[in-house]
Amino acid sequence: MSDMVTVGSYLDPMDVQFARLHLEEHGIRAAVVETSNFDPTLIGVSGGIRLQVAEKDELQARTLLRALANERTEIDPDADAGEVRCPRCELAYCFFEPPSLRGVAPGATELGVFVAAILRFGPKRWTCHKCGHRWDDPNEGPKRPTVLKPGDPRPVFRLKRSAPGMGAFMGFMVGAGFVLASGFAPILVLPAAALLGYLIGNSLNRDVCSEPSCRKQLPAHAETCEGCGGFVAGEIRRAAEHFAEAAEARREIVRMRKARKTARRKRAEASGG
Repeated sequence: MSDMVTVGSYLDPMDVQFARLHLEEHGIRAAVVETSNFDPTLIGVSGGIRLQVAEKDELQARTLLRALANERTEIDPDADAGEVRCPRCELAYCFFEPPSLRGVAPGATELGVFVAAILRFGPKRWTCHKCGHRWDDPNEGPKRPTVLKPGDPRPVFRLKRSAPGMGAFMGFMVGAGFVLASGFAPILVLPAAALLGYLIGNSLNRDVCSEPSCRKQLPAHAETCEGCGGFVAGEIRRAAEHFAEAAEARREIVRMRKARKTARRKRAEASGG
């Protein structure tokens, strides 16, 4: 529909369905658009699974998704202190398991499935399914996540996006069509077409907000994201880096707050003495 707009882009099908249900609970009809449903391995390079709403509902939908993001990925002060939490991102999506290729799904290449099968024989370690960190001691992570106070800037990052994989795929398909139409040898055309597509896709860079429920494009010098209201605290190259970098930014904000509080106390003591 022409009046539908994208309010979120997701890599995890469960996340986008959770967001859709959240909007519909508040009276906003939402549609899920899977641009690569023919091959789940292309979800990332195709821009993710899009969540769309009617244009008239865009502002309210973004507000609801921003609140949902704060609840789910920021911090729950009453979180269970007994959960195993990742030492890097502080989230509790942690499992004791052998190494694996995350994201291998039906439709993946036979090579990917083969490598994943070999990895399953590796030693079990704690693995975070959000940031990908692996470690051994379940007590290494924090008992509770770092909590920001109301008014503290919520960190997001400038996520560099390009599409080399999709470019290579499209180049291969165009090359295959050229081979069928012209009769040229595939061995000569297909690798060159795929390489050209890869280079073109890799050159088409754009910056988007790293918040998983946002992904709004960021202007070159933007300090805040217009979509989710987050403060742009830096730049990352992979979507999974958002969780670890956001946790480190929260820890830094808390450290700075404590340092300012200590400095004020020392000044007060000095002036009082």
